Amino acid sequence: MPTDKDVAKRIAGRKWAEEVIADLPANERDEYRRAFMSFIKQGFTVTELDPRAMTDNASRVFGRQILRFGVHLGETYDECPLDYLEWLVDRNTELVRYLRSRRIHEERKTDAQN
Repeated sequence: MPTDKDVAKRIAGRKWAEEVIADLPANERDEYRRAFMSFIKQGFTVTELDPRAMTDNASRVFGRQILRFGVHLGETYDECPLDYLEWLVDRNTELVRYLRSRRIHEERKTDAQN
């Protein structure tokens, strides 16, 4: 039986997916939505979903880094509760979307060429 936290994560995941799909051209949204749901129904692991996922060794090195901000200042990532790290990631969703925007890439590319 799924817990309330599991259900909340599923709802948040669906909301995120719909936000990403909403950024696509209107004529592509249904196709991407069907493909995404098909992928979800098949099941996946983190490394299948995101090829940029860290290797075990890289995650050990990263986990030893000390947080220099927030409630867990001075603790390593490995010492921090996972729900806090997930909260941090959620707080940065808008920043990630901003950095991936076409406008930012075009402006930065233009700035770099000048």
